[in-house]
Amino acid sequence: MSEIQPSTRYRTVETLTGSDRSSFIRIYEESFPRKERDNTQAVLASIESGSRFCMVAHRNHELIGLAILLALVDLDIQFLEYFAVDSRRRNLGIGSQFLGHLGTELRSAPSPASGVTFEVDQPDLVEGEERRLRQRRIEFYERNGAVLVECAPSYRAPNLEHEGTLPSSLMWLPLDPHIRRLGGDLLKKCVLAILTQSYQLRSDDPLVHEVISELIC
Repeated sequence: MSEIQPSTRYRTVETLTGSDRSSFIRIYEESFPRKERDNTQAVLASIESGSRFCMVAHRNHELIGLAILLALVDLDIQFLEYFAVDSRRRNLGIGSQFLGHLGTELRSAPSPASGVTFEVDQPDLVEGEERRLRQRRIEFYERNGAVLVECAPSYRAPNLEHEGTLPSSLMWLPLDPHIRRLGGDLLKKCVLAILTQSYQLRSDDPLVHEVISELIC
């Protein structure tokens, strides 16, 4: 007889305490290098204030996954800043199930989102195992309905640890069947919102101007 796998539960949270808070911090800090993540306490504070949306996954009463999103102002688009499953629970289908549940939640919200955009590391910039990991991450999102934003080949974001920028690719997970691709004026507004809201750059910052001017459609 096959072993019955425990079910995974999902819920939105504003306050994390006790073991949930400890697990959240561990997964967050293990999953993202310092150059790509905000100060942990600042992230928790923004979730508690309601400026960021957070959904967590539980299995056997243990927090095993997190998704942190930022609603882009004046757009019905969510920016998925961080999405991670506990490294000890990966390759069990939890990530796909979690992403699907998140999409359902965003579609059924009082103000439904038309889609979710997010950044991924570019595989072609590295070699070896890191290249394979980056490619697998993109393929995971593609299997779950996301597409690369081809109009933003030169997209980059600030390095959160040191000076400089991080070349990245944007991906788009459509939730509205009428907006299958992200491009044109909508993409420009989206990139502007990401850089000014998530990274808190001024709208007249040279990086904002450069990234938007380099969009090709």
